[in-house]
Amino acid sequence: MPNNSTDSPRPLKVVISPAPPGEQINDRWPVTVDVDWIVTEYVNNKPEPSVLADADIYIGTDFDVAMGKAAKSLKAILIPAAGYDRIDPDAVPENVIVANAYHHEAPIAEWVMAVALALDHELFLSDRSFRNGDWSQWPGHHGAYRELYGRTFGIIGYGAIGKRTARLANAYEMRVIAAGRRAET
Repeated sequence: MPNNSTDSPRPLKVVISPAPPGEQINDRWPVTVDVDWIVTEYVNNKPEPSVLADADIYIGTDFDVAMGKAAKSLKAILIPAAGYDRIDPDAVPENVIVANAYHHEAPIAEWVMAVALALDHELFLSDRSFRNGDWSQWPGHHGAYRELYGRTFGIIGYGAIGKRTARLANAYEMRVIAAGRRAET
């Protein structure tokens, strides 16, 4: 039997919202199947539901009832973040797989500690004043240098990111207090 265009499967339709910043999707995510990428921006803080009408996969952080009703062919929702709090579980159509991302606890924990150091040592204030030619706002201008050593560090959320952040805070010999969903020792 001859092979014609009706014999080949349609491209996989993937809707991604919002668009990844400054990158071509095919370069970022090379695939081995034919994919029809639909990149959509947010309208009122979420994608327009109609773009999901014949989508196979949705990549995004928001999913509500209107989107669920529109998504007649949806097979998977891929969340490019750890959190899934903006996905309404009641809106997800039956038999649709929902998967979130993880294993990014190291860079986020490092960022948290970098900001803790920057705030504690007033680096943002010093940077701004130095750029304006004012050299009076150096980190020790209030007296002795401050330090994180021995201070108390609070963490809300003790999942993978919270635990990794606690390990870094412990490296500064800080007292760590964390609140999570489950009691842990």
